[in-house]
This record gives sequence, C-alpha cells and structure tokens, in this order.
Amino acid sequence: MSTEEDTLLKQIIDLHKPDGREIDVKSLLQLVRFITLFTDQTPDEPSPDVSKTVQSVTYYISELHKTMQDRSKGEGTHDTFMSLLPVITKFSWDAKLVLVLASFAMNHGVWMMAKMYSANSPALKDKDHDKLYKLLGFSQPKRLELDDAYYFYLSLIHSFSKRPKKNQLPKPALTELFQALTRVAECIIQLHELPAADLEINVPAYFIAMFRMPVAVYGLIKIVVHCAAVVTRFPSNDYEISVAEEKELSEYADQLNRQSKVYTDLINACNRVIEEIAADKAYQIPEISHVDNREALEFLIKGGDDKGLHTVADTLISRLKGKHVLLLVSDEESPREEIFFLKHIYQEAIRLGKQQLSILWVPVNSGLGMGTDHQFKTQSKSMPWYSVPHPSLISEKAAKFIKENWRFQSKTNTLVVLDPQGTVVNINAFHMLWIWGTQAFPFTRSRERALWRTQDLNMEFLMAGSDPRLIQPEVKKYTFLYGGDDIEWVRKFTTTVKRVADDMGIPLELMYVGKSSKGDRTKSSKIENAIRMEKLSFVLDNKLQCWLFWTRLRSMLISKMSHQRGLESEDWTTRQLKWLLGYETEKSWAVLGDGEVTHGLGSTVLQVLTMCDKTRISEADSFIDMFRSLKKKVLESERVCCQVEFPIPSMWMPDMMRCPDPGCKLEMMDERIVFQCCHPSPSRTPTRVPDLM
Repeated sequence: MSTEEDTLLKQIIDLHKPDGREIDVKSLLQLVRFITLFTDQTPDEPSPDVSKTVQSVTYYISELHKTMQDRSKGEGTHDTFMSLLPVITKFSWDAKLVLVLASFAMNHGVWMMAKMYSANSPALKDKDHDKLYKLLGFSQPKRLELDDAYYFYLSLIHSFSKRPKKNQLPKPALTELFQALTRVAECIIQLHELPAADLEINVPAYFIAMFRMPVAVYGLIKIVVHCAAVVTRFPSNDYEISVAEEKELSEYADQLNRQSKVYTDLINACNRVIEEIAADKAYQIPEISHVDNREALEFLIKGGDDKGLHTVADTLISRLKGKHVLLLVSDEESPREEIFFLKHIYQEAIRLGKQQLSILWVPVNSGLGMGTDHQFKTQSKSMPWYSVPHPSLISEKAAKFIKENWRFQSKTNTLVVLDPQGTVVNINAFHMLWIWGTQAFPFTRSRERALWRTQDLNMEFLMAGSDPRLIQPEVKKYTFLYGGDDIEWVRKFTTTVKRVADDMGIPLELMYVGKSSKGDRTKSSKIENAIRMEKLSFVLDNKLQCWLFWTRLRSMLISKMSHQRGLESEDWTTRQLKWLLGYETEKSWAVLGDGEVTHGLGSTVLQVLTMCDKTRISEADSFIDMFRSLKKKVLESERVCCQVEFPIPSMWMPDMMRCPDPGCKLEMMDERIVFQCCHPSPSRTPTRVPDLM
C-alpha cells in the first residue's frame, strides 16, 4: 500500500466507529437495484420486509441526501465523502456503501427511472402500473402525496415517449455503471458474511481484501457522489450528459467490472476453503486431544478384547508415534496394481534415505468374508511396511468411521494421511503420490496447490514413472505418444511420422501406449505385438505401465478439478487433461511434445502431418509450433467430441464436468452409464461416463 493510501486509510478508520448495529443490507440493495435499473423487464419487486428496513434507516438516508446536496456545489468528491462518513460512522463497511446507494436511489431514482424507462419502453404497459406505484412509495419526495407523485411521474414518461429529444435517447453509461456498482456491493456483502476467523489464515487474499475494504468503499462512494452530481442536474440541463461525462462513467464501469471479477474469484476461493474446512472436520477422528497421533492410532487399531494383541498394538503405536503415517485402507478384493506401485515408491524412498513415509496397512472387512488368518498373514508379509497385528483389532466403531467418514468403499484402496498430531490431512493421498511421488510429502492441500503452481504439462511430466527411454531432458528431441486399437492407422501414422522427421531433419521418437482396462488389454496386446514384430516404434512395456499412465492422468484431472470448484472457467491444463484422458476410449490418437504438448485424434493428426513441410516450419518457431498452427486450421472445419470415463466404484468421480472445448455451446458434459464386459475376465464392471456428443 502506498504512503498516500496509508494516510487515506488512517483518515477513514478514524471516522469508523461501528457499534454492532445491523440492517438488512440485502433487501436494501435489492431496492436500490429495483429503482436505479428499472425497466419493463425488471423481474422482482422489493421484498415485503424492505419497508421496515427503509423505515429503520430513513434518518440516515435523509441526512446522507442533505449532505450530498449541500456539498454538490463546488466541493470535490473526497471532501463530500469525508462529510458523509460521520453520518454512517456506526455501521459496518458493507452497510455504509448500501446506505449511500439507497440514499441516491430514493432521492434521485425518479429521474433515472424516467429516463431509463422511456428509453427502454416508450409505451407504459398496464401490468407495470402497480409495480411503479409501489416503487414510488420508496422514491417519492416527502412533500408530495403518493398519487400526486405517481401522476407526475406518468406525465414525465408521457412527455418522454411522445416527444423524445436527441439527448433523451438511451445513454447506457449511467445504467451500466449502476449495474457494476450493485454487483460490487453484492460482492462486498458476501465477503462480510464469510467466516473471517477461518479465512484470514487460510486465504491471504481475503485478509488483504478486508484490510483494504475501507479504501475500496471510499472509492465506490466517491463514484456514487459523482453520479449524484450528474443526476442532480436533471431536468434543469434538459437531461444532457456530455460526451466527456459519458466516457468517465464508462471508465468507472470498466473499473468496477474488473473489481467485481476479482471479488467473485476471491469469494469462490473462500467458499472452496470453507468447504475443505468443513470436510476436514468430518474426516477427523472424534474425541482425541491431538497432542500426538497415539490416540488416533489407538482408535483405529486397538479395538477388540484380546489383551495380548493390545500389547502388540501398543508396541506398533509407539513406533509410529510422532510420525506422519499413511494408512493404507483396503479389503480382500482391492486392486493389486496400486499396491504394486506403492511398494515401488516406498522402497525407492527408503533407498534414497527418505524416512518420512511410514505406511500402516489397515485391512477393513467388506462384509464378504475376510478369509483365513493364513490369507491375512500372507498378505501382511508381502508388504514392506507396517500392518495391523490382526484384523480383529479394528473395532466395528472404527470400521464404520472409516467407511462413512473417510468414504471407503469395497474393492478399492485408499491412502489416508495422519500428521504427527493425529490430524487427518488427506483422505486419499494416492492421487498426489501417483502424480509427484514422494515430492508430494506431507500430502496436504496446500502442498498440492504449491506443486501445481510450479508444474507445467509437458512430456516429461506425462511420462514420469512410465518409461525412462522418453525422459532424457539433456537430449533435445520430439516425442509422439500414440494409441488406439486400429492397426492400419498405426502403420500409416508411424510411416508418415518417420517420413516427416527425415524430410525435416528433426529427432523424433514414437511410443505406443496401450489401454488400461482388462477388456481393452486384449486388443492392445495384439497391437503391441504387431508394432514389435514390424519394428514400428517403442511400446510402453507392460500392462502395469499402461495402468500407471492412465491412472496418473485421471489423478491429475481429479486433483486439478478439486482446486477449481466454483470457478467460472477452468485453466488450460485442466482442459488438456480432459482431452488426454478422453483418448483412452478412442480408436486412434496422438500427443506430440518436446517441452510443451499438443494432441489430437488420429484422423486430425494424420491430416496435419500431411501438411507439414520445410517451408512451413521456417515460418514458425519450432516444429511443435508449426504442428499446433496447422492443427488449429484443421479443427476449424471439424467438430471433436470428448468422453471421459471413471470406473465404478470410484468415490473420486466429479459430480459434473465442463466440456474442455471453450467454444462449446452445451458447456456441461452429459453423464451416462456404460456396462462394459471385461473379457477375458468373467467380471463385469459398470462405468460412469461423462460424455459430450
């Protein structure tokens, strides 16, 4: 904050002495909007309670009007503001702003209404008489009876409608300014309603906005004072608004629209944090002191009546006390792929001396039968981390808490993170672990946000943990990832890519990525074998690597979307992840990358490749820039749809999903159910599919 702003803030704060009194600012703002933005399309009337609200603040509205009138002759808006502030010194900042807006509306609104109504609808319709009559009960001058004011108003409308002058034609600047003013005022009301204690620590931007709120309200009231000076000259100046004034009003409106956008984004961010805080409270283990994690671990793994097992559990808890503990919760039907890669990450962390990962296996009975002790012991020995001494130590109360509060479902694995104080900081760290490995430690939301802020969507990031042949940062080369189940397209694509690379003299690698689901693996295996036999390109080594590739993409999308809930639009990375994940179900696709990436369906990519030549690349910064430019031209003439699949059971599927195409008129994707037969396995897996057709 500048020295000038600091001085101004001190002057304003000295005149701010709230005494806790409250008024219905929402009803009052509704009345302001109804008066100042009135047209024949105005949908709502002021609420019945607004009369009481107006009566409770009539004195202040009248005093504000007198002060604005007295100060409108020759004094600047700053001096006028400083004169207004003592009148409303006992109110909160949002109430101060709304009271000044209400004073303007109720004392100058009749002229704005007359001007705007005549410009929007020259003929007064019968259905609007009652609406206008009620409205003038709030905006009429006190010295007139309501009927007199109403017929005077009708006469004014009639004269405008029958004999409009050039300067009485629509001048949108004033209307647009008041639309912007009321939007910002609504945002300020919402900001004041938010729980400050939770947000000042967790959302620095909220703290800054509230600290600067006096200066923000000062600027807004100055604009209202300026509008009052303009409207006060009606009708004596024959309703003239000069070109310079109109330009100034438009500039104010633009400024307020930007401010409204900033506030709206901040409110959305605050609401996301409030949701997270509420969810975090639901995740926490009840009735523990949080001095350390001992009580939390005792609740989870020290149930039952076997005192001998309790002694073993105490020994285990002592080892884990004061550490970050990752609780691997699973049942007898949980997928093995996640366990396989978790072992790899854990063993690599141990090898590198990263001792912060303490994992504890918590087997939860799904109700289908846990199996024999031998089965439990066999699984426990196969895991390189700690495990519960026996499943009977997990009480029914703990199992119920895990299923209901941590949303554990049968046939799944989840990785719940306890910090050293026994606080649950993440109810499924798998997403972060697949994306960043041990870099994600300590697996908190703030760590997740920090990692995304510095993360680019490039080929190295997409292929991390999948195939070291493609991750060689020191070697400058282009890479095509591609996939699908159309062998003829694969042959044509790989041949075309190699020809283009030779013609242009660029280093380029090809890597085929198969599908991850059991049913699709049969086709993928045939394609992979053909690619190897014909030496068309590299192939991602095995089904586990394919599983990891698609699982990481799904985790990236879930992670990004969880941090963008409530935002009006999604960022570039989120949209690209939707497209990339959607390729899992396509017959042919390809992703080109060196650092950054570009991608498309098989037919699109082939068409672009046939257009590539040396003359075009000389006009672009790089091969990938040329490719992207040509792809844009191709997509101008064809429509591409996106389909994203989430396996069921999956508690991490979003409730809704925007189309990744910014130009899509449908905006939200359709949700459909697909029943997919997973041959050669006899099981059948239902799949929920958000789909845009």
